Amino acid sequence: MPPGRFGDVTIATVRTRVTGLLSVLSTELDGQPYEPSTIAVRLDLAASLGTIIEGNVQGVCGDTVVAISPSRLKPVSILTALIDLAALTLHDPTRAWSLLAIGRESEGDAIAARRISLLDPACALDALAVFHDLRQRALTDAIPAFAATTLPVFTGDLTAAARAWSPAFDSGGTGDRGDRWISFIPEFDVDFSDLSALPARPDEHDATEPTSGDSEPTDRDTTTGDINASPGTRLEYWAERLWGTVARLAELEELSVEQLSVDDADAAASDPDGSADD
Repeated sequence: MPPGRFGDVTIATVRTRVTGLLSVLSTELDGQPYEPSTIAVRLDLAASLGTIIEGNVQGVCGDTVVAISPSRLKPVSILTALIDLAALTLHDPTRAWSLLAIGRESEGDAIAARRISLLDPACALDALAVFHDLRQRALTDAIPAFAATTLPVFTGDLTAAARAWSPAFDSGGTGDRGDRWISFIPEFDVDFSDLSALPARPDEHDATEPTSGDSEPTDRDTTTGDINASPGTRLEYWAERLWGTVARLAELEELSVEQLSVDDADAAASDPDGSADD
């Protein structure tokens, strides 16, 4: 923080950002108080996946999991949301779970929000099976399941995928390639052209096949951006494996968000409970 009055602009920016986040949260909760709780989940999936999954899902308000942060909304948050939703659905299938994610746009300082839910609660096990398979592979191997890079590969935008992997020097970002853990793997310390040419392995054959043993993926419409179910490269396989799963099993709604100006933020900060409107 710059000293004294030199920090006024920074403070105003932060105030606007935080007030905007809280305004969107209040709107989307529709009067429900923001009193997040934690739900402990224990899933005995020995019969289907050969494992028991235990953990906590935080930020639960009613039937909604709230993930709010001043950071940018990133593709990986969609994947983690699907994991939480699948776990909660298997934990209590009687409730219509959804996840509300609020943060900043990928560029600029505008507030962004999205709501994610499962298309069919019966697909929860199939969703967890995909991520359990990813975890098991990653325990013993280097897997190119890079969220930001594989998403545009799935939609067919290789130019955007190359930027997500290794942004321009003056962009201020490091991309997936710049991740400190990924940079330790010689196989992945390459340009996008080399990464995208890595051939699929024998066990990376059909990214859409079910892995839970007793569930089938739901049908989805084929688009021009879809990757073939029998990909030729590792990146194509994992793009379909991750984002094909999201497309088949989840509904992703980008919410319309009213942006606040600095003056709006100042007014909201001075009247946090809205009493001035009474």
